[in-house]
Amino acid sequence: MASYFSLFERMILESLSAGAKDFLTLEKDLQFDNKLLNHCLRYLVDQGILNKIQSNYEIDQFEKINQNTNIKYEISGLAELVLEQAIHKTPGFQYKLKKVFMNAREKKIFQAHLKSLDDFLGGLSKGPSVNIYEKEVIFWGQANYGDCAKCLASEIALN
Repeated sequence: MASYFSLFERMILESLSAGAKDFLTLEKDLQFDNKLLNHCLRYLVDQGILNKIQSNYEIDQFEKINQNTNIKYEISGLAELVLEQAIHKTPGFQYKLKKVFMNAREKKIFQAHLKSLDDFLGGLSKGPSVNIYEKEVIFWGQANYGDCAKCLASEIALN
């Protein structure tokens, strides 16, 4: 069994997390090429992640879907894809990185903005259901530059 899911497989699993669906409903929800969708569905069924009952597909192994390895791979893959497309100035793709100094007051303000953004985005996810392909991918993070260097150094020292 694969230790991670491709973007296509992850989108299928997100679509099916709402309940069983047939091929045509998945095709409409995901807007995948017919051959690609068929290939991914066959693979997920063969791996025991999905069950096919009559004409419907449903998730069989929920516990394997959100393992840390799968989530890490999904985030890494999406971040890399968005960065690559933003570098090539593909419309609809943005990626920003800022290295700034912040005093204690500015850090508190920044954290409040992140909390506000997280609350706002959390409220959106409770909104009306849309096709998976219409979702927006939004990610952010923050770390101390020195802490990043320490983490990298400890990884290098272990190898």
